[in-house]
Amino acid sequence: MSTPVSCIDFIKSRGLNSCQFKELLNDLDLEYGDLVYHCEVWWLSRGNMLMRFYELRDEVKQFMEMKGTPVKELSDTKWLCDLAFMDDITKYLSELNVQLQGSNQHLSSLLSNVK
Repeated sequence: MSTPVSCIDFIKSRGLNSCQFKELLNDLDLEYGDLVYHCEVWWLSRGNMLMRFYELRDEVKQFMEMKGTPVKELSDTKWLCDLAFMDDITKYLSELNVQLQGSNQHLSSLLSNVK
């Protein structure tokens, strides 16, 4: 989790980097206009951050190399597989969390959501 967070922090913490990254995405005509900034307080935002980071991993790698700060993990196939797995798990946990919220739910329906 530290590599995506450090890459996003590098891009988002400096206004020039953020603008240049948005411009790179616009030049490549991607549907996403930006990365989701991660907030340590809300774990649900981690799922959104991981999903967007994984989908933009090639563009992040290209941008970091252009800035002279290559990230070796973005070239490591095993690490990328682990990132994809973490993205999927976080997505399912977020969906489960939403299903378990709400009032007037019966225990049996909550248990069926967990199974």
